[in-house]
Parts: sequence; structure tokens; C-alpha cells
Amino acid sequence: MKKILFILAAVIIAFSAGAKVSNDTTVCFKISPAMSCINCETKIKTNLRYEKGISAIEATAPGDQVKIKFNKTKTDAAKIAKAFGKIGYKAIPANACELKGHNGKTTCGKTKCCNKAATCCQDKKDCSK
Repeated sequence: MKKILFILAAVIIAFSAGAKVSNDTTVCFKISPAMSCINCETKIKTNLRYEKGISAIEATAPGDQVKIKFNKTKTDAAKIAKAFGKIGYKAIPANACELKGHNGKTTCGKTKCCNKAATCCQDKKDCSK
């Protein structure tokens, strides 16, 4: 009888652990002044990673946009914008994100852009151009 109760409890725990709701969200910020070098990019990534709730930071210099993934139960866009201020940047949430990669391609959200005009591919795969 004890084995059956133990197995039942283990099954209930396994199902409840799998039913977690994700509280992660991603926001793109337009920053000023723009990042001009790898040191600017490193400064942002290094300092913001210590802010509560932030799980990923995507920034590529040169550029003026930073994409941040965070837990919305622990922080929000306003608190993150304030954190940018601590390191000398003004940040406002942007409607769309176009981050230039080190390989010269541009990333727009979850799609990849391939040409110099930054036309996004619809298949969400890396382009061969």
C-alpha cells in the first residue's frame, strides 16, 4: 500500500512540475548613445546581467538596440530602462528589434534577415546569401 501511495505521489509531482507557466518575455530597447564598439556591448551585457529577473541579453555593436529576455514576475521594462541609466545609457522600449550580427546579417525577432536592405526571410532560417 505504501508503494502505491509513493508512486501516486511521484506521478502527481511529475505532472505538476511539467505544468509550469512561463513568465518570460522579451523586450527590445532602443538605447542612446548607440554602442560604437565591443567595449560598449560588453559594458551593457556585463552590468545588466546582474539585474533581477534578466535571463538573456542580446546586443551587438555597432548599434542602438538591445534585446532582453526577462521574467515578468521579477522585473519589468521600466526597471530595466532604469538599470540602463545606471551605466550611462538612456533606454526606451522599441516596437521592433533589428540587431546586426557579427556576421553582417540582421536578426529581426525570431526571423533572420539576409540582405543589406534587411528584408526578413519568412522561413525563420539562416539565409545562404
